[in-house]
Amino acid sequence: MPTVTALAPARGGRIAVHADGKPLCVLSADAVARASLSVGATLTPARLAALRRQESLEDALAAALRLLAVRPRSEAEIRQRLLARRMPADAVSGAIAHLKQRGLLDDEAFARWWRESRQASRPQSARLTERELRRKGVGSETASNAVAESDDAEAAYAAALKRARALAGLDRETYRRRLFAHLLRRGFSRGVALAAMKRVEG
Repeated sequence: MPTVTALAPARGGRIAVHADGKPLCVLSADAVARASLSVGATLTPARLAALRRQESLEDALAAALRLLAVRPRSEAEIRQRLLARRMPADAVSGAIAHLKQRGLLDDEAFARWWRESRQASRPQSARLTERELRRKGVGSETASNAVAESDDAEAAYAAALKRARALAGLDRETYRRRLFAHLLRRGFSRGVALAAMKRVEG
């Protein structure tokens, strides 16, 4: 059976475990302590398998945290991205469970963040926002609840104001046609779009 021959510092504060003079795995210091690893320790097949599972879990967790550092994400997004990297399914599930337990992965919070982000930077209808959330793997009830208090009239007005500035200088007919089309693409109904245009035009 393999024998631990070295425990060396590795990137990110982890520890590289060597067995019989060859690299075996890279683990957190806590994992090394929990496994009672030390130079000279003998590694049974069961112990080897457990160490490799732990390494896969830590790799999946680190990758998930990097994704979350860029922006909040849904559980489905994290799962899809990690599986696309060919990480073991059990490691991915373990990492997701760990993140959810610590409140770092929460579809309800993600849905609220997505709605608020859209309202601030790219105003659009509640229907379109809900559709986007569903595409990101958020459950239908969670997505619906997230947009329940959205105000399409105000969102359409904000979208119209932003677009009107970009269309300034066009003749009136072209300006109105393009602004109306823009609002329809943002998911607003014809009535809501026309009302928003009327408000913008004073």
